[in-house]
Amino acid sequence: MVPVDDDTKAVVFESTFDPTSGPVFQRVVEAVATFYEVEMIDLDTLYSVIDPEALNDLFTPSPSGRLFNGLVTFQYENVMISVNGDGTIRLSDVK
Repeated sequence: MVPVDDDTKAVVFESTFDPTSGPVFQRVVEAVATFYEVEMIDLDTLYSVIDPEALNDLFTPSPSGRLFNGLVTFQYENVMISVNGDGTIRLSDVK
């Protein structure tokens, strides 16, 4: 996970995930906690803005191994979260 300085897209932080290595929703919360330099327990529940299991289901490979090729964007903890089928999580300014 690395901070990103890209004023053209207002991306403030970027992380990657492997959908076969665990729940995607957990990776989202970890990315936000890392960005804010807090413990995950200090953040609001993700369920208050999106169904974590539905998010996870979207990015979990199908039985045939097919991956979701899309993007899910939502607001959480005062940043816009974009989870992409290519394995990236981007945090952007809310503007």
